[in-house]
Amino acid sequence: LQVSLNRRTARGLFLQGSYTYSKAMAYIDDNTYGNQLRFNCPPSPAMPQGCLQLNYAPASFDHTQMLKMAFVYELPFGAGKQWRSPSRAVNAIIGGWQVNGIFTGFTGAPLSLSQGSSVLNTPGTSPTPNVVASPKYIKDQAQFGSYSGIYWFDPSSFVPNLTPLSIGNLPRRLSWLRGPGVVQLDASLFRHFRFKERWDVEIRAEAMNVTNSTHFSDPSTSCSVVGAACLGSFGQVRSAFGQRIVQLGAMMRF
Repeated sequence: LQVSLNRRTARGLFLQGSYTYSKAMAYIDDNTYGNQLRFNCPPSPAMPQGCLQLNYAPASFDHTQMLKMAFVYELPFGAGKQWRSPSRAVNAIIGGWQVNGIFTGFTGAPLSLSQGSSVLNTPGTSPTPNVVASPKYIKDQAQFGSYSGIYWFDPSSFVPNLTPLSIGNLPRRLSWLRGPGVVQLDASLFRHFRFKERWDVEIRAEAMNVTNSTHFSDPSTSCSVVGAACLGSFGQVRSAFGQRIVQLGAMMRF
């Protein structure tokens, strides 16, 4: 599903945006050929080639929902605008302002789980842990040994695959378990100073991620096998990105 919104500039306002609801499925990602292919299917010890049912999974770039909006708005104050003052001094203060912004929001990408120890005898193919319960997003603070992070999903929903010559019961990538999404607003405030007809000075204040929203990285998806459990940092988010950045600038036109 694709929906777009376009409003040509009218009364100083310009709008443009799009929304996409989609699902991308593939046997392999075209930009990562050979990455995490499931070549072998259990339980046959001969490990035949071509395990299509485990390879068929969401693509790495699959984001179920994506919204983007952009706007430019010349505020209706000052000389020549909808709301103006009879005072030239007041018009000089309230006039010439412009607000711009880009809003981006999309849901997380599908996760691909693996485990540290291999029970296979095939180069380039690693097994997956086995899912034993419906995973839950818990997002709790974690303090475990030397690891400190935030649990994104419950690691007890998975157990290591310890059966020789088996690959695990998970597909190449999981449509029902996804990483964090992103919501971000980039905005700017411009002010124009006009001197007669020839000179125009523009002062800019711009901010990326103006709300300073936290953007979490994907959780650790590698099961560290300890006995019959997946421990270590498995399921934890341990980093973030996209802090607010503010910059100031000026431009002169003549």
